[in-house]
Amino acid sequence: MKNSARNEMCLAILLANLAVFVMGGVCSADGYEVVSQVPVGQYPTGMTVSPDSGHVYVASPSSQSIGVVDPNSAGIVASIPVNGGPRYPMLSPDGSKLLAPLTWAYGVAIISTATNTVVGQIPTGRYPSKVAFSQDGSTALVFVATTTRNNFVDIIDLGTLGLVARLYLPATTYDCEIVIRPDNKYAYVTNGNSACVTVVDINGKTIAGAIGVQVMPIDLALVPGTDKLLVVNYWSGTVSVVSTTTNTVVGTMAVGALPYKVKVRPQGDYAYVLCAGSQSTSVISCESMSVVGTIMTPGIQASNPKTQIALTPDGGFALVAGGSANCLYVVDASPSSQGFNGIVAQVALPAQPADVAVSADGLEAYVASYGAHVLSVVSLEDFNTPEGLNVNVPLLPGLSVTFAQVTHRGKTVADALEPDLGQNAYYGLCDASVEYSIETTATYAGPIDVHITYDDCLFSIGEERLVRLLQRQGGEWVDITSNVDLPSNTATGRAQGLGEFMLVKETIEGTGWRIARRIDEILGAGGPNPVAQFWLLRALEDLQGAQDGSAHNGALDKFAEGDLAAGMTRLVAVMYDLQVAALFWDQASAFLEVLAFSAKSFALEKVVEAQAAAGPQNPAVLKAWAEFNQGMSLLAQGAYCQAVKRFRAALVKALEVM
Repeated sequence: MKNSARNEMCLAILLANLAVFVMGGVCSADGYEVVSQVPVGQYPTGMTVSPDSGHVYVASPSSQSIGVVDPNSAGIVASIPVNGGPRYPMLSPDGSKLLAPLTWAYGVAIISTATNTVVGQIPTGRYPSKVAFSQDGSTALVFVATTTRNNFVDIIDLGTLGLVARLYLPATTYDCEIVIRPDNKYAYVTNGNSACVTVVDINGKTIAGAIGVQVMPIDLALVPGTDKLLVVNYWSGTVSVVSTTTNTVVGTMAVGALPYKVKVRPQGDYAYVLCAGSQSTSVISCESMSVVGTIMTPGIQASNPKTQIALTPDGGFALVAGGSANCLYVVDASPSSQGFNGIVAQVALPAQPADVAVSADGLEAYVASYGAHVLSVVSLEDFNTPEGLNVNVPLLPGLSVTFAQVTHRGKTVADALEPDLGQNAYYGLCDASVEYSIETTATYAGPIDVHITYDDCLFSIGEERLVRLLQRQGGEWVDITSNVDLPSNTATGRAQGLGEFMLVKETIEGTGWRIARRIDEILGAGGPNPVAQFWLLRALEDLQGAQDGSAHNGALDKFAEGDLAAGMTRLVAVMYDLQVAALFWDQASAFLEVLAFSAKSFALEKVVEAQAAAGPQNPAVLKAWAEFNQGMSLLAQGAYCQAVKRFRAALVKALEVM
């Protein structure tokens, strides 16, 4: 590579490393995509997910049914006929019962999830709309909006499926919300037209009081780990903070215009408020009770249909149905992430996505599209390894892998480690050495090619021919190098599995053993013509000694014994053997070249050590450099045998002062 090209490569690598340092990583939308779509009833309005995420229940008032979807098979398991316009179904905490308010039948349908059949119906007044369960699953509260001035909450005993109390509320709107405290003692109900929140004493079965808030409270949420309740005031554009200990307002925050929905992270640290008027999502710090961010989420709407928000169980993502924008916004909700409160993906969906729910493991979102009458299953798994053949996955700067076949997608990740080769006679660390640990959640078949790009600025001339790629196997480092592409400065190794990989430089012994094994393979397979075979056999014996093991006079034997000068002497003999073999079999020239560059690297290492020990003006050191430079000149001319003789002479002079 010319100097200008080498300099450009060095600069590019420096800039890439600097960009990673400054930015700290880049958000990726890999993996956030629709993996299946299932037709459901017309104009789906409300859905819920079973505790094991095995089924999604989607209500369709127009079709008068509840569809039971298996997200794994992407099919309808059952379509439960439910007369009376079911909407906003809710599962009991144990998942055994599904309660669905019946808008036109003035009651609540009780559905067995074991049989997917309606097993009962509890009469209510007109227009029941919302259901909430106590934490212990013993009680359900149903909001009923008979008129805007005659509304009540029915308390239902889930053991007997009987109505145990009816508590009348102040004037409210048709669409309200209910939350129940974790201790199951009190419930809170929004009363939009009365600008208050009603407190229900569940055990006493009475109205315990009303908390005055601002104009048209429309939604509310408890803050886990605290006594705080957040109340969304639609017309006021505010969120009221209520103490559930004193049942009084202790703070008010201005948010975006026309807020209508709030969700709090399970950690109780941040809340997300959908604001239809400003087409945004306000982020609230529950510690300071202040707005700390705004996320633009165009397309959200407060009615016809109302678009929803859901949080993953670990609080890592907020999922906002985009309504008229026909998308799902995936928001990074993890405070420890550098992309906190950023939109990491905008997943295209069929018309008017409104309701959204999440699987128990947080890896899938379920989105019901009101206008398209379908349920979309969206993968939230941040995978970068899709299914397919010859799948290439970039991992870190200068590192990628290629899977021969991926049968099930997943995430492939790599960590950079401090290179640690231990004691090894065949390989050594160099300035370009790197070590990586690679793992994947994908399912794959066939081999994996690991590609590591190195900086050739870190090698002396020709030294990169000695680059090898190793894999740790059973506690030992094994050479898996399949190709070293000099123009692209990329070493490739073929592995049968993932794990730890390291880029190293081969030692003179490593090169010798590799060539000895290759010659042995060639001879074992019948080899080239008889004359070439004869000289290859001579080269093999000069490398590793007599084949019967009676002599230990091969170059590799001498290197192993520490007799470096004798080892280089025998290596010169090997070079001449291969030079003659190359006259009759041209592939032997490749052995000559790599052995010559390995000898050069070995000699250079020893001359540098001698200079460090005796100083640059030492006569032996000066002579060693002279011999080495003559070898380099011969190497550049392709005179490999003569070059190795000079490198041997340089080594001998260097050893005089070491």
